[in-house]
Amino acid sequence: MKTIKYIFVLLTFNLLLADCPSGFYEDDCGNCWLPYCYNYITHEISYDSFNNGDCEGETETVVMPGDSNDIFFNNYCDTCPDGFTSDSCGHCWQAYCYTLFQNPPH
Repeated sequence: MKTIKYIFVLLTFNLLLADCPSGFYEDDCGNCWLPYCYNYITHEISYDSFNNGDCEGETETVVMPGDSNDIFFNNYCDTCPDGFTSDSCGHCWQAYCYTLFQNPPH
């Protein structure tokens, strides 16, 4: 009985980790992406200036993962884009800062 509980907990834990975190969108390659702001003058991408569905700059536009304007979504099944690293499962991630004491956590 103890072995069955252990297997159940292990399978449940793996299923929870298989999904993208809240606010991320998973593409067909298994990579998780956040919506971001794209500055169409400087061509810079910013995840930090994306705030409640709006971009802060006048020359920025919101890009949702999977939009036709999103250059990352479904394009990195074999490699990761510049500035991203591959985890042990082969998924691409960009480094970000996570603060536990902010409400909501970010």
